[in-house]
Amino acid sequence: MTDKNRYPVELSRNVEDFKFFLTVRVHYADTDAQQVVYYGAYSNFYEAARQEYWRRMGIKLQEVHQKGNYLSIVEFVNRYYVPAFYDDVLDIYVRTPEIRNRSFDLDYLAVRRRDSLPVAVARTVFVFVNHEDWKATPIPDWFRTAVEQFEE
Repeated sequence: MTDKNRYPVELSRNVEDFKFFLTVRVHYADTDAQQVVYYGAYSNFYEAARQEYWRRMGIKLQEVHQKGNYLSIVEFVNRYYVPAFYDDVLDIYVRTPEIRNRSFDLDYLAVRRRDSLPVAVARTVFVFVNHEDWKATPIPDWFRTAVEQFEE
């Protein structure tokens, strides 16, 4: 199986493709015994970056919940290129490359600040769900508009 078949979507390693980033420092708790960032820690970095990304647009998860919806991650893909280590500073870039009727993608790029190397790229696919029956629901206009205006 070729790389292209396993990873049908090419995720950007170009910071110019992104309008937002959050800077994080790698803490000791983010690392394994070799002081390399543990693979699961990246999901926490991405979570922090996407919360600030949405906050920059004026989107708060509390509002999503108050309006009767949740955002559920239905897919998470992460590819690693070089290791990050304890006390490294990483810039975590976020963008929304596509919004569909009931779901949307978020792309992430983690860049090691000391040498500007891409450490990892990732994609999460989110679905809006109704909190009463957990069924997919159309993305609200207010959410779509905020994202599209920011990403223009």
